[in-house]
Amino acid sequence: MNHGEEVERWVEENVLSFPTPEVVTLRSFDIDWTAVSGSFSVVLDDEEIPHPFTLSLGMTDRISVEPPYFTSPLGAPCSYCAVELTDDTWNTIDKIMKKCFPRFQPYGRDRETGIFICSSTPLSKRVIDSSEFQRAQAEINPGFSISIKVKDDQ
Repeated sequence: MNHGEEVERWVEENVLSFPTPEVVTLRSFDIDWTAVSGSFSVVLDDEEIPHPFTLSLGMTDRISVEPPYFTSPLGAPCSYCAVELTDDTWNTIDKIMKKCFPRFQPYGRDRETGIFICSSTPLSKRVIDSSEFQRAQAEINPGFSISIKVKDDQ
């Protein structure tokens, strides 16, 4: 067996796969509000995924979510997703994130102000509604938890 096949087998044996749950819960948030990045736990029904997910503010107007990854398993020069979730589960996670976090100015030229938003733009210029941002900061902490039924999401 060559190295590529070994890595592929290792990944197959170690990726955690989850069916669509009835309820998705996000909790145990650890957020750096100066960069709007951090991590959180995902619980599917009563089963917590053992690896944290990450969140960050990127180029769009919404917070993006990344699943946990295996980095360079068996010395392979790449990363592999450590969990497999159904589309319904991902859609529910997305719905929860949209409910919890406000929108931000996306990268590009702001049509109203003409200001160009990019990676070096201060966070204060990307916050659209400061009261919503302050609400999120006050509410979303390590003790915060939110659950949504998946079937209600469809």
